[in-house]
Amino acid sequence: KQWYQRRVRASTIGCVLTGSTVEPSSMEWESAEVTLTSGSDGATFDPDGEWSSDTQTNILELADLAEDTAVSCRFTIQSTTLQASVTVDFVEIEVTNDYKLSDSASTVTCSLTESSTQPTVTWFDGDTPVTSDDDGITITEVTN
Repeated sequence: KQWYQRRVRASTIGCVLTGSTVEPSSMEWESAEVTLTSGSDGATFDPDGEWSSDTQTNILELADLAEDTAVSCRFTIQSTTLQASVTVDFVEIEVTNDYKLSDSASTVTCSLTESSTQPTVTWFDGDTPVTSDDDGITITEVTN
């Protein structure tokens, strides 16, 4: 069985507005000074988001990232515009492939560099996520 790198370059970003007594009349996502449209340019989001008493939450999913990407969310409440920005770090993940022959053990190593935050790593067998709970699999996290 060959293990391989799953190259999903996606990120999920949340924007939360709290303390408003009025539901925002609009919400927009922007990247590279261009207003994003859900369903295009790798962006997926619900422009209405979720309003609950004094909190508005909007989630943006970006696919196919190839570099650090600055993203802004902008709420409009009556005549006031509120904006917040964040840079999504793009990192390269290097995976060393290995082959399992007969009943021998196999080791696959994943190395992440240039990340400013601790990522969540998920291993896959094809399209199926695997864990240390799966038969014959041991996943060990090593941090520097």
